[in-house]
Amino acid sequence: MTTKHIAVLGAGISGTIAARTLRDRGFDVTLFDKSRGLGGRMATRRGDPGISFDHGAQYFTARDPHFQRYVQSWIEQGIVAEWTGAIAEIDASEPTPPQARAKIDQPQRFVAVPGMTAIARHLAADLPLQLDTRIARATCDGGAWRLLDESNRENGPFDRLIVSFPAPQSATLLADHPLATEIQAVPMTP
Repeated sequence: MTTKHIAVLGAGISGTIAARTLRDRGFDVTLFDKSRGLGGRMATRRGDPGISFDHGAQYFTARDPHFQRYVQSWIEQGIVAEWTGAIAEIDASEPTPPQARAKIDQPQRFVAVPGMTAIARHLAADLPLQLDTRIARATCDGGAWRLLDESNRENGPFDRLIVSFPAPQSATLLADHPLATEIQAVPMTP
């Protein structure tokens, strides 16, 4: 059996975990993202020297036992730490401290160290990356996926394709594929 070449579109947490898992199982994987960096909504921005901040996800939780094993490993490697900061609730534009609740009622929260991008950088450490590459169209012909970027450069062929975008972006990307109709029906909430 020949090694399958797989394209993963989207270098957020789901895309990087998919790419890492496939690579660890011997697949030839290329990870694409439109941004200059990794992480998607788990991103860290750098400003002036010495200034950086996380935007998007302020923290994350781990309720699924499979994901908890990843998180435990990341804690042991110093990539993730528990976050115990106070969370305020905003109602009618007035910040209000949360009511005292038993610790058991609150989910354990985590952050990546030193910033949220650390998880994606760790997962993608040795993966072939195509950053700053916006894929505009994905087509499948004879079992081979070809990806056309905004510069009209073709990437591929790939044996398989994983799209880790929100449903509306995925439907546009796969407009020529029958799956696009199903993807358009996926409801999105803000």
